[in-house]
Amino acid sequence: MPRVIWAEDDPVDRILFERAILKSGAGLEPTFVDDGQEMLDLLNGRGWYLGQGKCEDVDLLVLDLNMPGMDGRRLLAQLQKSEDFRRIPSIVMTTSQARGDVLSCYDLGANSYITKPRSFDDLVQVIRNMDSYWSTTCMLPAA
Repeated sequence: MPRVIWAEDDPVDRILFERAILKSGAGLEPTFVDDGQEMLDLLNGRGWYLGQGKCEDVDLLVLDLNMPGMDGRRLLAQLQKSEDFRRIPSIVMTTSQARGDVLSCYDLGANSYITKPRSFDDLVQVIRNMDSYWSTTCMLPAA
């Protein structure tokens, strides 16, 4: 069951993701954070997460591209600089379909770029596909 840290600043989208994960039957165990800085704080055991130690059992990182504070691009750049976290697969899930955004995310080390589906049923299917691929098809670095 993959442990996922999911950076999403929109509370409505976060609720939709939680419901889609439940409906999909996916084995994902998400921990939601508000932005890139909070994801880094959680991973490193800093800020609100001080004293919890580094997250060493994380399988996937899912992040929105456009977040206040540290956005997805800056987060990807920071993750790539980290010996501890650069091997954790990073999935960008965003509304942007701009070719420049896709290219910049892959250039910054993203392992996947997914456009947020427009319907809830499509989101459920994306979650199923994501879970199937990352849980069954490929071997994760933490495994």
